[in-house]
Amino acid sequence: MLLKLPSAGVKGYNSDIDPWDLPPEFLTEGINFRVDANAVSSQGGYSKTADAPTDYYPGFMILARTRSTTFVVMAGRDAVYAYVGQSYTDIGGGTVSLSTDDEYFWGGTLSGSVLLLNNRVLYPLYWTGSGAVKELPWDIAAGLTWKDKGFTCDSLRSHKNFLLALSLHESIDKPDSFRWSHPADENGIPFTWDETNPAGIAGIQSLGGDGGRIIDGLSLRDSFIIYSQNAIDVLDLSGDEFVWRRRSLSATVGLLSKDCVVEVKGKHYLMTDGDIVVNDGNSIVSIAHNAIQNRIKISINTEFVDRSFAVSIDAHKEIWFCVPEGDSENVNIAYIYQWKEQTWAIRDLPSGTAFIIAAPESTDAEGWEDANVTWASRIDRWSDGVSRVSFDELPYGVNAVNSDLQLLQTPAPIEDLGTILERTDLGLIDQVAVTTITRLYPHIRGSEPVRIQVGSQDFPGSAVRWKPYNIFDPTKDRKVDVRTTGALHAYRVMSEGKGEFRFSGVDVEYEQDGVR
Repeated sequence: MLLKLPSAGVKGYNSDIDPWDLPPEFLTEGINFRVDANAVSSQGGYSKTADAPTDYYPGFMILARTRSTTFVVMAGRDAVYAYVGQSYTDIGGGTVSLSTDDEYFWGGTLSGSVLLLNNRVLYPLYWTGSGAVKELPWDIAAGLTWKDKGFTCDSLRSHKNFLLALSLHESIDKPDSFRWSHPADENGIPFTWDETNPAGIAGIQSLGGDGGRIIDGLSLRDSFIIYSQNAIDVLDLSGDEFVWRRRSLSATVGLLSKDCVVEVKGKHYLMTDGDIVVNDGNSIVSIAHNAIQNRIKISINTEFVDRSFAVSIDAHKEIWFCVPEGDSENVNIAYIYQWKEQTWAIRDLPSGTAFIIAAPESTDAEGWEDANVTWASRIDRWSDGVSRVSFDELPYGVNAVNSDLQLLQTPAPIEDLGTILERTDLGLIDQVAVTTITRLYPHIRGSEPVRIQVGSQDFPGSAVRWKPYNIFDPTKDRKVDVRTTGALHAYRVMSEGKGEFRFSGVDVEYEQDGVR
């Protein structure tokens, strides 16, 4: 008899539902794979870009764009670097000297083409694409900066032409308060944050209530969402002297840590304490429940959970929720949600990863220093000149240990992929009839061999009796001969070295043995 499973594994990973109750389209374990276009593909490993100029212990990275150039900006303990065309330059202006682990307090936002950087133990900075970063003015007319005032904040975000400072550290800490600037001119900075300046509409407000400390915030369509430890509030421009109209969206759900929320297609996807949810501005729904919630709760390293973050990889319609697991101090696992197909995958991250962004793929190795132009003066088209890029956004990570900038999606990885796709508790007829698998016909495409292992179980949840693995070469082979008997069965598909493959199902040849 032949059982066709043309979509085996293409619904991705599920840890919450008992495996014997899952359809064949789900995987019950796996690592280093991607679900896309009705197939499961291997993904993993990394390649290194140009060597970092020094060990500066980066903790954050962000993209900055001028009219013609996209820069990767990396903020660390001892420096802030901008990277383009295989070249680094320190734009910190000698102002950055933080204590150990303070590099993880960095955050950033874009206001037009102006990059804002913030660290709660330093003060807000801004950068326009040339020269060094500068201190963010508090009030231009008064000649004061945030540093002059001695003010800092946990997070700095842009919304429309406003900048918002969240969770304030001033003469006293104001963890549930936020400030907003006067609106800035296009591609400019606000002239004042001073709420007493009658020429502007800057202000300060406290959320109050039991929501706890403000963690972060992000624009959602025309609104700005403030995420606290245990609450979510929505700000809308009121058009009157109060500037903002505030409403409570939740008094129980909060944000796990800074940078743990991203916007995709008019919705926020965010990590909370023990869950991953989607917020459309009116309701909050879990996307991890009955999928991967149990795995996250059990595995996450709660001591370093504040180093978690989320990043959107638009090219693959993915959101990576990156967390530290086991005894890792930095993120080492990405839970990958494919929002179009609503599937989950998992991949390893290089040891020491501090932050990840989705950056355009550079197609030119010439450095900015060789271009004979200043950063700010480049006006090339995307297809011209020294800073050509494509629109295919790729994940880049910066390493906190060795300061390397690493490409996390590459055809030439430094290390083996380590891809494993596993399904257990699979009944070919039901959970009563005993069957013997005699042959598999894998639907696999790839240029390198893979390992395929098959096993059997006597009852749901019992140990798998794995048979030795077989080498399957997709360029030569069409079947795998095996003989294994049980009421339920299991299979594994594993990468061999750095070879990539694409798995879209399997046909199972079997014999029915009776009832056990």
